[in-house]
Amino acid sequence: MSILVLGIFDGVHLGHRAVIESAVNKGEVDVFTFSAQTMQIKKGEDLEYIYSESQRAELLRNLGARQIRSSDFGDFKNKLPEEFVKEVIAGQFQGVCVGGDFRFGKGGLADVEKLREFGKIHGFDVYILPDVFKGGYAVSSKRIRQHLKNGEIAQANELLGGNYHIKSEVMYGNRLGNTIGFPTINQYFEDYVLKPRFGVYAGKVYRN
Repeated sequence: MSILVLGIFDGVHLGHRAVIESAVNKGEVDVFTFSAQTMQIKKGEDLEYIYSESQRAELLRNLGARQIRSSDFGDFKNKLPEEFVKEVIAGQFQGVCVGGDFRFGKGGLADVEKLREFGKIHGFDVYILPDVFKGGYAVSSKRIRQHLKNGEIAQANELLGGNYHIKSEVMYGNRLGNTIGFPTINQYFEDYVLKPRFGVYAGKVYRN
C-alpha cells in the first residue's frame, strides 16, 4: 500500500514521528512537505524551523520515509483544496496520513474532514493521528521553540524524541580560541532556522 504523509515537519518531534510511524506500519511511505526556503511564514508569523532542510530529510528517512518531496510553496499557495488533492494525491497514493490540525489549499481553507471527503471522491483512505501528549500538554513545535529560546534543551529533547542537534559544515572563524589554548568549532545556522538562547552548552561532536 502506498501512503503519502503531509506536513511541515519543522522539528520532526514526537507528534510528527507518530504520524510517520503510523504510515510506515501501513505500507510504503512518501512525504510531501514544503521547502523551508520558500515557506517562511505560517499563520501570519515568521516560521522559525527547528531543524534545517537537510536535517529534516535525514530524520524523516531514518523513520522510514522512502521519498521526500520538498516543494516550492509558491507553486501551491494559491491552489484550491481540490486542485491540491488532484495534483498531489489522487491516482498516486492509496492512503494519506496527517495530524489532526492539518490544513491545505489556498489560505488553509480545508481541514482534515474536507480531506476525508476528497478521499471518498478520489478513492484514497485518510488516516488522522491524534495529538501526542507529554507532561499533560500536546507536543508542538511552538512549545519546543520556546524551550530552545529559553535555553531549556533537556525539555526540548523530551518533546523532540531525541537530542537537539546541529549539522552543518565547520567554518573558519577568527581563530581567537587558538591564542588562549581553547580552539573552537564554528558552525552557522541557516537563516530560517531558530537559534537557541545564547549561552554555553554541553554537547558531543560527531565527524562525518
